[in-house]
Amino acid sequence: MASGDLVRYVITVMLHEDTLTEI
Repeated sequence: MASGDLVRYVITVMLHEDTLTEI
């Protein structure tokens, strides 16, 4: 399991929190 992908996922969620909330 690539930890880099996990970090990228977490950062993406944090940066697009508002967008994810709308969805």
